[in-house]
Amino acid sequence: MKKILFLIPAALYLGFLAGRYGAPQKVTAAAPAEQPVRELVFADSEVRKKTFSSAVNTDILPDDLYVRLKNEAEAKESPEQTQKPSAEEKTIKPELSVREDNTSKAHREASAGVKALERGNCSLASEHLERAFTLKNDKDILSNYAASLVICGEAEKAADAVSGNILSTDGARLGDIIETAVKKGRHTDALIFFETLNIKENGRLMNAAGLAYEAAGNMEKALISYKKAYLLEPENPFISFSRARAADMERDYAQAVILYEKTASTASDANLKRYSVSRSAEIREHLTGGSLQMP
Repeated sequence: MKKILFLIPAALYLGFLAGRYGAPQKVTAAAPAEQPVRELVFADSEVRKKTFSSAVNTDILPDDLYVRLKNEAEAKESPEQTQKPSAEEKTIKPELSVREDNTSKAHREASAGVKALERGNCSLASEHLERAFTLKNDKDILSNYAASLVICGEAEKAADAVSGNILSTDGARLGDIIETAVKKGRHTDALIFFETLNIKENGRLMNAAGLAYEAAGNMEKALISYKKAYLLEPENPFISFSRARAADMERDYAQAVILYEKTASTASDANLKRYSVSRSAEIREHLTGGSLQMP
C-alpha cells in the first residue's frame, strides 16, 4: 500500500515534466501568399507596383500613412489644384480695360470740345476738336473745330482747315460757322472767314455773310448778300425772310409784303412765321395811311 501511494505522485510528476520538455507536435500551415504592395513614387514618374514578402512587415506602410503620402505626392504633381489660394490671390484682379478705338476717342474729344465751346473757352475747345478731327474725318467735328477757331480769332486758320475738305461744298455748315461767330459777337472774324473762303455760289452761306455784314454795320454788302442768297435758294424760308427785310429796309414795301407773306406760308419755325405775319400787317397798315417803323 505504501508502495502504491509513492508511485502516484511520482507518475504525476513525470507527466508534468513530459508535458513541459517533451518534443512538440509539428503543425503544418500554408505559407502566406505574397501580397502586392504599392511603392510610392513622387512627381517625376508614375506609380509602380512591387511585390514584397508579407514576412517583411516593416516595408508595408500602414493605411493612414500611405494615404497621406499619396496625397502629398499628388499635391506636388498638380499644386494649382490642391494648394489653397492665399489672401492676396483671393483678391479679385481688375479686368483689363477695353482698348478704345479711334472713333470712340474722337467722339470723346469732340464732346469735350463742344462743352468747352459752350462755356466760352474757345482755346480749349479747338484743342479737343482738332484732336477729334485727326482721329475721325467728320463734318460735325470739323464744323465745330472751325467755329472754335473763328471765335478765337483764327479765322484764316479755320478757312484753311475747311478748304478742299469735306465742308468745302457744304454751304449750310459753313453758314452755321459764320452765324455762330456772329452770335458770339465775332462778326469781324466771321467776315474774314467768309472772304478767305471766297465761296459765293451757295445761298445759305451768302445769307450768313449778309448777317455778318449787317452786324458789322456794312448795310450795302449786307443787302447785296441777301439778294444773292435769294437768287440761289428762293424756297428757303430763312433766306426769303432776309430778302423781305432787305426790301423793307430799301422801302420797297410792296415787295416786302410779298416776301414776308411767302415766308409765313412756308416757315416751320413759329417765331419766324409770327414775325413775318406781324410785319406784313404793319406794312399793309402803313400803305393805307398808318405810320411804320423800320424793321
